[in-house]
Amino acid sequence: MDEREYLTLDEFQKRCGLSIVTLRRYVKSGKLESVQAAGRGHRILIPRDALDKLRTAPKKSPDPIRVGPPAKISTLSGPKPRWRADPARPKPDAAAEA
Repeated sequence: MDEREYLTLDEFQKRCGLSIVTLRRYVKSGKLESVQAAGRGHRILIPRDALDKLRTAPKKSPDPIRVGPPAKISTLSGPKPRWRADPARPKPDAAAEA
């Protein structure tokens, strides 16, 4: 078996089972150590021991959903449109028929 020091994203993905997109996100956020030997825009290499670090990293529990009072809805100033008119007020068609 090949015992190289670094793995490509594709090789690392096959070993850990995470998607390439997730691995790229982990690299960008710093959760996963990586090296780009040829500079930006080139192949990303991940140390072989990063897989063990990723597996043993403590998992953060998600933040609990905070439920609070509903947000106050502000009303706009100006005249109300006809369709939002006061229901007690007679409709123009009803007044014409009478």
